[in-house]
Amino acid sequence: MLLFNVHIFPKLFLRAHFSYDPKNDNLIPCKEAGLKFSAGSVLQVLKQEDPYWWQARHHNQDGRAGLIPSIVLQERRKAFIQSAPNPEELTYKMFACGLAKRRKKKVTIPFCARDADNYDTKDIVLYEEVAMVSGFQRPVICLIGAPGVGRRSLRNMLIRANRERYASAIAHTSKELDVGEEDDGEFIVESKEKMEMDSLKNKYLEVNLNFRC
Repeated sequence: MLLFNVHIFPKLFLRAHFSYDPKNDNLIPCKEAGLKFSAGSVLQVLKQEDPYWWQARHHNQDGRAGLIPSIVLQERRKAFIQSAPNPEELTYKMFACGLAKRRKKKVTIPFCARDADNYDTKDIVLYEEVAMVSGFQRPVICLIGAPGVGRRSLRNMLIRANRERYASAIAHTSKELDVGEEDDGEFIVESKEKMEMDSLKNKYLEVNLNFRC
């Protein structure tokens, strides 16, 4: 009997909104264990048991996994650096001692209610959860907006800028051509039954039951 060791990794993918180089990080216990990444990189998180260091790897590479700072660590790092006299000399030991002292002493920071908006707008997104999407042959760009905002103008501008890459979708209709009406290619005529069946199969991006039916 053959036994295979199958590694099943979690499906948590994060896009980083900051760049990180473990060589420049004095807080990481082992610089060689860190994973370097740039802002915009998509990382697959493998372990989150440690509150400060997560294990992750680049999603499109088969390279080794490494440590990345958690959200809690990055937020506390920023707050600690702002209060440290010499941020460049900050080490993991100093940071750990600082956290221990903060746990023992409760600190209250008063602020006015009118300043609440300022605190909220300064929040920075460190990681953004994303999902893997299976590839498809023809990517679709959907322009969403209220009537009159210029969706049609923007669509035409994109097509004129690069006709080899962009094209307008051809609508389907169940309305047959009138007598003497020529097929100009603006619509694809289908039977009402087929369109209803395709609609149930979610083959249409948008369905308008009152338009040319």
